[in-house]
This record gives sequence, structure tokens and C-alpha cells, in this order.
Amino acid sequence: DFTIDSLFGQDFKAVIVASGGWDSRLTRKVDFDMEETIPDTCLLIDFIKSDPDVRKKISGLSDLVIAGGGKLALEAADICKKSGIKKVTIMLRENLEESSLNTDEIDRVAGDGINIIFNAAVCRLVGKENHLTEVEYIDLESSAKTMVPAKYLIIGSGRFPEFIFVRSETDDEETVELEDTAVKWEGIELYKDSPDSSESGILAKGDVLTDYSAAIKAINAGRKEAAAAHKLMYGISLAVPENVITPQSFVQNVDHLEEIEAIPRKIMPTCSSKDLIACEELETGFTEEMAVEEAKRCLQCGLICYKRQEYFSKRAAGSF
Repeated sequence: DFTIDSLFGQDFKAVIVASGGWDSRLTRKVDFDMEETIPDTCLLIDFIKSDPDVRKKISGLSDLVIAGGGKLALEAADICKKSGIKKVTIMLRENLEESSLNTDEIDRVAGDGINIIFNAAVCRLVGKENHLTEVEYIDLESSAKTMVPAKYLIIGSGRFPEFIFVRSETDDEETVELEDTAVKWEGIELYKDSPDSSESGILAKGDVLTDYSAAIKAINAGRKEAAAAHKLMYGISLAVPENVITPQSFVQNVDHLEEIEAIPRKIMPTCSSKDLIACEELETGFTEEMAVEEAKRCLQCGLICYKRQEYFSKRAAGSF
């Protein structure tokens, strides 16, 4: 097994955490009692369902942060206070009016020493060796960032956020003076497609909170993470480029093809209604000859073939 700090000790420059959601955890057959893919961090549902004996590891900690979770975050905060946590902070992306909490609940937890910060989202983690030390959050209205102490983090999501971890930048003279050889690191969230500050931080609108709905979306996320890690390693800003392609971008600049004959698609043969039970499948598949003919069709541009094409039976001026 390995940890984030042990990988940095082996001279890795960046570590991408992408452990997946519930399907991944079931496949790996992991212990669901407060799994910590990220140091001193667990999912809210694991914390609530875990055995009290398992929670003893957080007993007596000085600072604990709960990110998201709504009313369930209040239940977790109560458990934390009973476990001897000195200071519990709940960070919610919603404002007071949009949240599911009422004033009575807020007043009750305030009396128990539980602090609630609205319009706040965790955007960076800071740690030393295999322990979390601080959490940075962003105010979604002012975009101001604040660092707070945190010895443990509970996340109200169905999966761990996909952070990229790198070594913390430390002044060399300070390091020599303190003679501190412990590995210090920080976890940085993946850049968002939208520059809007309201979409910053974890658990934002559009973030994947459980499992990806399609394999291609997971592949796309992996490519973004690899590109972001490369930028961090070489000191390149993670800001979204001005010319980034979005679903609203117009990229098709081909309106016709020359010297390519328009060939209609081969229609997949289907089983007759009388033999459908015996066939088991509605489509019977291409014959070898049909498959070869279909493969001869132009598949290079990937653009205008999605538009309806007229079949020209005769050449016109040597082009189609």
C-alpha cells in the first residue's frame, strides 16, 4: 500500500486521486467504515453509518470541517461534538434562504459550539506527511479565499473529489532553519469549465457526485486531470483558456465534400415477426458483403455525415 506523502517521498511530482464512486468501491471490496482515500478525509455517509468504535480515531481533535450535506451535516456535527471535537465547522454552498436548514436548527447547533458558514466551498487542502492540517474555502459571492485549521474533513458526496496533490512550495531558508524534513503537500481542485466563481470549490453544480453516467465522460475527466497535473508540475496556470470549446461552440466549417460519392447507408436486416422468438434479437446483423460495403463509406470528417444528405445518381461537373 502507499500514501500521498509516501509517493512524494519516492520523488513523484504529482498525485491524482480518482478513486471513483460506489461502483468502484463495490468492485474493490473495500471496508466501508470511513475509507480515507485522501488523508484524514471521509465521506459523510460512511461517517454516519460507521461503528462508534471506528469514530474513536477522531476523538478529541481540535478542528473538524464538514463540507455539504444539508441536514445530515447537522447530525454528523452532533456526533463529532459528542466525540470530543473541540471545534466543528459546517460549510454549505447555499445561502441561508436556499438551504434546507431552519432558524431553530441553526440556533441549536450554534449553542452547541458548531459554526455554520454559508456560501462557502472547499477549494484546497493542505497537509503534512499523512495528515490534513488546513482547508481553504472560497466565498462564492465575493470570491475571497480563507484558510482555516482542519484536522479532519467530512465530505457530503457519494465519491471523493478528484483533487491533484503536489508538494507545497516552501522557502528554502525557512526549511533549513526549521530543519523540518517532513513532506508538506496541497490538494488542488480540478479547474472548472465555467470561470464563474459560483461554480468554484467542491460539490459545485456540474460536479460528479456519484459515478459517471457514461464511460466517455470518465475518459474525458481523466484527460482533464492529466492535463491539469502536467500544468501544475511545470508551473502553468490552471485558468480555463479563453478559446476553450464548449457545447455552444460552432466548430463545423465543412459544408460539402468533393470527389466523394454519396453512398447510402446499409440498413441492418431485421428478423421477421414470425421468427422473432427464435431469433431472440430484432436485428440479424450484416452479412460479410454488406459489412464490407458499409465500411467503404467515408468516415473521415465526422461532421457533415450527421446532416441529411441527398443521394445524387449522376455526377455534376465532376463533383458531388
